Amino acid sequence: MTLSEIVAHEPDAAEAWLRDPAAAPHGGEPVLDLMSRVATWLTDEQARNQRSITVTHSTIIRSAIVHEMRAPPQSFWWIDVAPLSVTRFTSKDGRWNLACAGCTALSS
Repeated sequence: MTLSEIVAHEPDAAEAWLRDPAAAPHGGEPVLDLMSRVATWLTDEQARNQRSITVTHSTIIRSAIVHEMRAPPQSFWWIDVAPLSVTRFTSKDGRWNLACAGCTALSS
Protein backbone atom coordinates (compact mmCIF):
# COMPACT_ATOMS: atom_id res chain seq x y z
CA MET A 1 0.00 0.00 0.00
CA THR A 2 1.06 3.58 -0.51
CA LEU A 3 1.45 5.85 2.49
CA SER A 4 -1.78 7.61 1.52
CA GLU A 5 -3.62 4.28 1.56
CA ILE A 6 -2.17 3.38 4.94
CA VAL A 7 -3.18 6.78 6.35
CA ALA A 8 -6.71 6.24 5.00
CA HIS A 9 -7.03 2.73 6.48
CA GLU A 10 -5.06 3.10 9.72
CA PRO A 11 -4.72 6.80 10.53
CA ASP A 12 -3.70 6.31 14.19
CA ALA A 13 -0.97 3.78 13.37
CA ALA A 14 0.35 5.92 10.51
CA GLU A 15 0.35 9.03 12.71
CA ALA A 16 2.28 7.20 15.43
CA TRP A 17 4.87 5.96 12.95
CA LEU A 18 5.31 9.43 11.41
CA ARG A 19 5.58 11.21 14.78
CA ASP A 20 7.39 8.77 17.07
CA PRO A 21 10.72 7.32 15.88
CA ALA A 22 10.33 4.46 18.39
CA ALA A 23 6.87 3.46 17.12
CA ALA A 24 6.46 0.16 15.30
CA PRO A 25 2.78 -0.31 14.45
CA HIS A 26 1.96 -3.82 13.26
CA GLY A 27 5.47 -5.06 14.07
CA GLY A 28 7.29 -2.90 11.53
CA GLU A 29 10.80 -1.61 12.08
CA PRO A 30 11.00 1.56 14.18
CA VAL A 31 12.84 4.46 12.57
CA LEU A 32 15.26 4.37 15.53
CA ASP A 33 16.30 0.82 14.63
CA LEU A 34 16.83 1.79 11.00
CA MET A 35 18.91 4.76 12.07
CA SER A 36 21.03 2.53 14.29
CA ARG A 37 21.74 0.14 11.41
CA VAL A 38 22.70 3.04 9.15
CA ALA A 39 25.00 4.52 11.83
CA THR A 40 26.81 1.19 12.12
CA TRP A 41 27.18 0.99 8.36
CA LEU A 42 28.58 4.54 8.19
CA THR A 43 31.15 3.70 10.86
CA ASP A 44 32.18 0.57 8.95
CA GLU A 45 32.45 2.51 5.68
CA GLN A 46 34.63 5.15 7.26
CA ALA A 47 36.94 2.51 8.71
CA ARG A 48 37.46 1.09 5.22
CA ASN A 49 38.92 4.47 4.20
CA GLN A 50 38.03 3.99 0.54
CA ARG A 51 35.74 5.71 -1.91
CA SER A 52 32.42 4.04 -2.40
CA ILE A 53 29.14 4.61 -4.15
CA THR A 54 25.93 3.39 -2.61
CA VAL A 55 22.66 3.22 -4.52
CA THR A 56 19.82 3.20 -2.03
CA HIS A 57 16.47 4.71 -1.15
CA SER A 58 15.52 7.87 0.69
CA THR A 59 15.09 6.31 4.14
CA ILE A 60 18.76 5.29 4.26
CA ILE A 61 19.87 8.71 3.03
CA ARG A 62 17.66 10.51 5.55
CA SER A 63 19.02 8.28 8.32
CA ALA A 64 22.61 9.06 7.32
CA ILE A 65 21.95 12.80 7.24
CA VAL A 66 20.20 12.81 10.63
CA HIS A 67 22.96 10.72 12.18
CA GLU A 68 25.87 12.72 10.83
CA MET A 69 24.26 16.09 11.55
CA ARG A 70 23.50 14.84 15.08
CA ALA A 71 19.93 16.01 14.58
CA PRO A 72 17.11 14.69 16.74
CA PRO A 73 15.54 11.46 15.44
CA GLN A 74 12.23 13.29 14.93
CA SER A 75 13.87 15.27 12.13
CA PHE A 76 14.03 12.09 10.00
CA TRP A 77 10.69 12.96 8.37
CA TRP A 78 11.66 16.60 7.79
CA ILE A 79 14.17 15.74 5.07
CA ASP A 80 12.99 15.31 1.48
CA VAL A 81 15.21 13.25 -0.79
CA ALA A 82 14.18 13.32 -4.44
CA PRO A 83 14.27 10.14 -6.51
CA LEU A 84 17.41 9.78 -8.64
CA SER A 85 19.16 12.58 -6.74
CA VAL A 86 22.69 12.44 -5.34
CA THR A 87 23.67 12.94 -1.73
CA ARG A 88 27.39 13.09 -1.15
CA PHE A 89 29.37 12.74 2.06
CA THR A 90 33.07 13.30 2.45
CA SER A 91 35.13 11.93 5.30
CA LYS A 92 37.65 13.99 7.19
CA ASP A 93 39.22 13.78 10.64
CA GLY A 94 37.12 10.81 11.70
CA ARG A 95 33.76 12.29 10.77
CA TRP A 96 31.48 12.53 7.78
CA ASN A 97 30.71 15.90 6.21
CA LEU A 98 27.58 16.45 4.17
CA ALA A 99 28.82 17.80 0.83
CA CYS A 100 25.44 17.92 -0.94
CA ALA A 101 21.96 16.58 -0.31
CA GLY A 102 19.46 15.89 -3.06
CA CYS A 103 21.76 17.24 -5.74
CA THR A 104 20.70 16.70 -9.33
CA ALA A 105 24.15 16.07 -10.78
CA LEU A 106 27.21 14.12 -9.68
CA SER A 107 29.42 17.20 -9.96
CA SER A 108 27.38 19.15 -7.36
